[in-house]
Amino acid sequence: MDLTAAFDTVWHSGLIYKLYAMNIPTTIIRWIIQFLTKRTTKIRSQDEFSPEIEIKKGVPQGIQFT
Repeated sequence: MDLTAAFDTVWHSGLIYKLYAMNIPTTIIRWIIQFLTKRTTKIRSQDEFSPEIEIKKGVPQGIQFT
């Protein structure tokens, strides 16, 4: 449980910048970039769904199966 919602507000560019500054290997940084980009979500209200929206901040937390 994320009580402070810290993971919801992670700025992707800032995270990548910090990883380079920490001398994390480039292969790992590239993997993280791929993991964070082109993520989408939809909003469901009863049986209707919104169009897909690209997620540009935050990081995934856990897995939800539907």
